[in-house]
Amino acid sequence: MRAGVAAAVIAVLILLPASATAQVVDTTCQFSLTRLDATTTNVLAVDTNAVYWGGTYGALPGTRIRIEGQYPHSRYMSWNVYDSAARPIDALSDSQLAPDPDSSNPFLPGADRTVTQRSYTAFIEVGPRPAQPAPNTLYTGDSQGGTFLYRVYVPDAGRDQKGGVPLPKPDGGYTIVVSTAEQRPANARPECGVTWLPWGPQTQGLLIYRHMLADPSFAQAIQNVPQPGAELDTMGDYYPSGEYLAGPGDFGTTACPRG
Repeated sequence: MRAGVAAAVIAVLILLPASATAQVVDTTCQFSLTRLDATTTNVLAVDTNAVYWGGTYGALPGTRIRIEGQYPHSRYMSWNVYDSAARPIDALSDSQLAPDPDSSNPFLPGADRTVTQRSYTAFIEVGPRPAQPAPNTLYTGDSQGGTFLYRVYVPDAGRDQKGGVPLPKPDGGYTIVVSTAEQRPANARPECGVTWLPWGPQTQGLLIYRHMLADPSFAQAIQNVPQPGAELDTMGDYYPSGEYLAGPGDFGTTACPRG
């Protein structure tokens, strides 16, 4: 699994009854982007002036993809989401992407096209596009899975096909809140990209994270941990870390991050 699509971000918050506390689990990963252009493929009506990089997604409830990139030195760039039949679902073009703090979007009218600080952050959210979509966010609609494409069109003279900047880094992620019903945060719901897991009435219990039928090539599988204490060394980015929180107020607005 890691060879083609690196790990997922796991965030688990456990809000326990009054005599207990809570835990957050977080891991980081990156997807690989596969290049598509007129020299490598004859699909998608590839324009000879454009280069595409693509990845795949599975529309799992409560998940999303975070994209960290830099605006390329080019005439145009965009992000597009397609379903499994290659039908377009959503798109963001260069001028629609707001820059990160202390950065500038060189594609806006009158902007400095050579600006050095040119980073942005975008998201692909699982689910239908709302009436008021979040900034820099694409949606998968009702699709159960498909592809997302990054396009760079006509790089500036002297620039490589990526437009003189590194390829964007798409990171997959999901958030799970585990709590009693009484301590469930108001934003622990699918609309916020959060899955809620009921803890039950007991004050003590056990939360298990397991891998089932791991692919033999998946070296980071839990099954490959040789002994207690070697989990982090074996699992790497797939190993979750935890933090206990006392109640739903400590979860705050971090359940629906946009940056």
